Amino acid sequence: MTRTRLLQTLIILLIVALLPLQALALPLMAGEAAAEAPEFAHLRWPLLALAEFMLLVADVLAAALLKLVALAARDQVFSRPALVWVNLLIAALWTETAAVLPWLFVLGAVTHGPPGAGVICLLALVAGAAAALTVAVLRSLLLKATAQREELAEVI
Repeated sequence: MTRTRLLQTLIILLIVALLPLQALALPLMAGEAAAEAPEFAHLRWPLLALAEFMLLVADVLAAALLKLVALAARDQVFSRPALVWVNLLIAALWTETAAVLPWLFVLGAVTHGPPGAGVICLLALVAGAAAALTVAVLRSLLLKATAQREELAEVI
């Protein structure tokens, strides 16, 4: 039970840490970037909106993980309600991965940014797709385990 509490606490701390970033740090950084590079000032609001959206999706990811940890603590992870949270997790991972594409476009085609930033975006695309595919495979295992558990419950 203590591992579960520790995991839940870490996830809650992650969510709490993201809130000031969303509310304060990103808008301030966007303003500073627009002042330092006025030729790209027109990108301030679209990129800020995209960054805020990505952090909002990260909040959804964390909330889904929090719920799945709670279900696991109550030994209900092999149930139909858990599948809803796993599906949300997969959708959020694909959404987050797709949201990297505009960054890659802006860095490559619009601003001709540093190549390191483009490499980081490509790595984020690969990591996001790998995470989403991994969770999708685990979802199929969860479906099988849930069906077997339901079948065993009928027998008992």
